[in-house]
This record gives sequence, structure tokens and C-alpha cells, in this order.
Amino acid sequence: DNGVVEEGTFVKTELIRGKRPCPGGEIYEGEFLNGKFHGKGKLIRGDGMVIDGIWKNGEFVNIETPYRWEQ
Repeated sequence: DNGVVEEGTFVKTELIRGKRPCPGGEIYEGEFLNGKFHGKGKLIRGDGMVIDGIWKNGEFVNIETPYRWEQ
């Protein structure tokens, strides 16, 4: 147990859609595959910047909307 609290939809014990806190105060909200960011999702950085788009095997591959800031 790494102390990370994940919220969302699970198949067995694997998160497939939801929210996961990340190191550095970032939060990822979206789809997962094999424990990695995969599909549509957004990464909310600690400074409020949002990276929103398509992810593949944990890597950002396609932007859907321009970067924006959340308060």
C-alpha cells in the first residue's frame, strides 16, 4: 500500500476511470489502462495548470483544449 487514495470505477482492483493523486500535488482525472493514464483525461498541476486531452500508456499524446488554469 503506497498511501494513495484513488476514486472512481474499478474492475477487480484496477482503476479504469477516476481520479488519482500524483507526486508533486498533481491530480489526474480520466481513464486508465494497466495502471497508467490512457484515453481521455486531464492532469491538474499543483500550480493550477490543466493539461487536457488524450493519453497513451502514461504519456500525453494529443491536446483537446488549450492549457488553462483552474482556481
